[in-house]
Amino acid sequence: MTVLGSSEVSAFLARLDVLYKHGDFTTVIHECDKLLRTAASPSAAVICYRARAYRSQGKLAQALSDATEAVRIDRTYAMAHRTLGDIYTISGNIRAAIECCDEALRLDPTLAEAYNTRAGARLIANQLQEALADSQQAIRLDPTLWTAYLTRANARYHLGDAAADEDYVTSYQMNPAMYVKTVVKVINHQVRQDKNGLLANCAMHLRNNPGDVCSLIRRGIAFLLLGREDEAKGDFDRYLQIKPTGQDRLQQMVDEALRLRGSVPALHSFGESSTGQW
Repeated sequence: MTVLGSSEVSAFLARLDVLYKHGDFTTVIHECDKLLRTAASPSAAVICYRARAYRSQGKLAQALSDATEAVRIDRTYAMAHRTLGDIYTISGNIRAAIECCDEALRLDPTLAEAYNTRAGARLIANQLQEALADSQQAIRLDPTLWTAYLTRANARYHLGDAAADEDYVTSYQMNPAMYVKTVVKVINHQVRQDKNGLLANCAMHLRNNPGDVCSLIRRGIAFLLLGREDEAKGDFDRYLQIKPTGQDRLQQMVDEALRLRGSVPALHSFGESSTGQW
């Protein structure tokens, strides 16, 4: 059996954190498995990291099992409650998600991730002002939390606040690879769940503000995922005319959308835009 000292545990968790933030979820799970097989006693923190990695891979059953176990092992561990809340959010159990985040914040009022997760749950519940307040508090507590800027951007977007684009850009600049994967994955999920609702929502925003770059890129990626390349190209052209500095971000999102669609060669059908190749 392995017994780690406090400094060794801290170093191990720090390594997991780096791997997680870089999106190497498979390695996170592998490292957690290795330690948990030989540990003298189970660690709520390690199990919680594995739950977060499973959640990021879309393996919600394993994630739920691990997060529940982490809470059982240590009911005072705020991150375990927050992680459980995150999994409930993805599963659509919004009431339970908010309750878990409330408990996490009761245990640790400085846990930025719990504010951010609760903000995400409130967004789904259409509690937009509350979501905005929670995401702002997450940023105040941890200005390096890139996902909090993304959550605030989403809240601002649905409130019709033009400042949403600044938050999207900030989030992208903080973690380009994870931003692209996360945003395109969300749009892909929305397309599969309710493509007509997504397109109608974008159209509404664009009626109110024809220069809404957030709606142009969101709808363009949705069109691309649906195989409607000509309509996607129209939105991307308009986007780049308004925001030529966004070309790199757009290119990466297009590449990711095509990867998800399994049609990378279709990229060539776009040819050249007025501001360069995508």
